[in-house]
Amino acid sequence: MKIGKANIYLLSFVLSFFLFASTQAVTAQTNDVRKPEVPVEVLTEGLKNAAEVEAFFDNLVPRLMEKHHVPGVAISLVKDGKQLFARGYGYANLDTGEPVRAEETLFRIASISKLFTWIAVMQQVEEGKIDLDTDVNKYLKKFNIPDTFPGQPVTMRHLMTHTAGFDDHIEPRIYSKDPSDLEPLGTFLKRTWPPRIRPPGEIAVYSNYGTCLATLIVEEVSGMTFEDYIEERILQPLQMNRTTIAQPLPDRLASDMSLGYVYEKDSYVPQEFELIRLAPAGAVSTTATRANSG
Repeated sequence: MKIGKANIYLLSFVLSFFLFASTQAVTAQTNDVRKPEVPVEVLTEGLKNAAEVEAFFDNLVPRLMEKHHVPGVAISLVKDGKQLFARGYGYANLDTGEPVRAEETLFRIASISKLFTWIAVMQQVEEGKIDLDTDVNKYLKKFNIPDTFPGQPVTMRHLMTHTAGFDDHIEPRIYSKDPSDLEPLGTFLKRTWPPRIRPPGEIAVYSNYGTCLATLIVEEVSGMTFEDYIEERILQPLQMNRTTIAQPLPDRLASDMSLGYVYEKDSYVPQEFELIRLAPAGAVSTTATRANSG
């Protein structure tokens, strides 16, 4: 199967320099983002070589981990299509003492997962199966988007730019620990679809549902489940064999998944692997080095 160079570069650029932490729950939030989290030396000329990059991260990352109570982190830095630096810090499992390894330890990448949907969409555009400016109802078989604003249909371009005008509604039970709770994407979207509250193309409002609707359209026009599509059309061509959207994780990867923690009362509390009903919006698991697909 073919995957265009532009798509490869897009995925590489966005994923390559990404800080992976063991879980969203252990990353502290701050109300004042203007203040530096830890004192750092001001770099006036930038980092000149791999040794300086290594020293920079080795100095900064452990302090940030301690400040925000993050048990494990993996970093991969890519320059000009080549990996300049990759390293794991801390632990993937505190009980066993398993260290984070940049090339082996898996982390969830949350909303960066959406890139796989947009690559899949553009592949189908290239094949003539999707038009960016056509009413999405043309492609939907399981349900239709209501004609709330006559003459102003929702298009794939609206979905990709988060301007479709849907209510910013999230299903309360978006996460689960029980695999039996997961439904086919079309079934879940039909049951929980948010209303249209503004004309399309006017205001950008981040939409997990919009991404999942685009994914459903890819499934409809390709005749493949999205899990199979990602595997055959994106991951295999890029040799990203340590990346998956499968839930639960496949056996070959499950033992390398970092354990998530919540930090409370001066203690790390381990959490079960979360299953995400809106999987295309945030379910991908990968390693730091496999995020560089160039």
